[in-house]
Amino acid sequence: MGADTAPARIFDATMRAERELPDNVRLVLFATPAVIATLPPPSSRTEYLPCDEVVEMHDIPLLAIRQKRRATLVQGVKAVRGELDAFISCANTGALVAAAALFLPTFCGIERPALLAEVPAERGLIAVLDVGGMIRASARRLAQFAFLGTAYQTMVGNQKKRVRVGLLNIGVEPMKGTETLQEAHRMLYAMGNLAPFDFVGNIEPRDAFMSDIDVLVSDGFTGNVFVKTAEGVAAFLLKYVEQAPSLPEGGAELVGVDGLVMKCHGSASEAAIVHAIMRSHARIASRHVERLKSFLKAVMPKALPAAPEPSPEGRQSALRTSP
Repeated sequence: MGADTAPARIFDATMRAERELPDNVRLVLFATPAVIATLPPPSSRTEYLPCDEVVEMHDIPLLAIRQKRRATLVQGVKAVRGELDAFISCANTGALVAAAALFLPTFCGIERPALLAEVPAERGLIAVLDVGGMIRASARRLAQFAFLGTAYQTMVGNQKKRVRVGLLNIGVEPMKGTETLQEAHRMLYAMGNLAPFDFVGNIEPRDAFMSDIDVLVSDGFTGNVFVKTAEGVAAFLLKYVEQAPSLPEGGAELVGVDGLVMKCHGSASEAAIVHAIMRSHARIASRHVERLKSFLKAVMPKALPAAPEPSPEGRQSALRTSP
């Protein structure tokens, strides 16, 4: 609900995924009673959860999740604290991130979660974060994204070698970019061997796909533009060049919260939704979030000690920066 993708398409994708999933997996669809009435009866492994409201794409994120407490997106995120192992949404990105930040705890001193997307490069998949969770990010949060990306690549990519991290910027020199990027560069460089990764410095967008980095760190605005530009270029090449590489579908993962939350495009295809469901199941089976937490708990305090806990007022103020 609340996506450009029609509810019927999401239902069809769910039924396709159900046929590929183990018998012990249960699927829950959050929808309004009016939409539920238009859909086929669920199977024995799928159920509908009626919700009274919907967060729309044009809604102001924080205002929407405060005023629409019975919305499908809000109820789905809250359910991750209890009976659900994962929640997937194609709806308002800012509202999804804000809801997760409000209703799910973070871990290991992570101040704000980040949306992480994988993009193909010459030497394998790069974890790019943030790709739209938060428009602005402080230098400290950019450094935290480096740790989150490293944990992700170590756990998901099963990398044996030391992860290489780059900072997305307009030039490779340390003094290029905004003051925030310059400070983040100094902070990451100063960690040295205390960090569980090798910081390779600034990476220009044109060089990202040919570099040997594993993680690319950015604020949500720049990262979102970077990924969407790459998607557009890939689509253009697919149209005009035979066998051109394409970006994998399946959405972005919200990393840093104590729960599994996946974000698909608002106009995600049926195949992309199926992929997101299957990917979520694989994450659950591998105890993905617990492994990320264990990794970060072991390495992060040495290089980036936790900041003082923000007050409730400061937490609410920070959320207002959400897109």
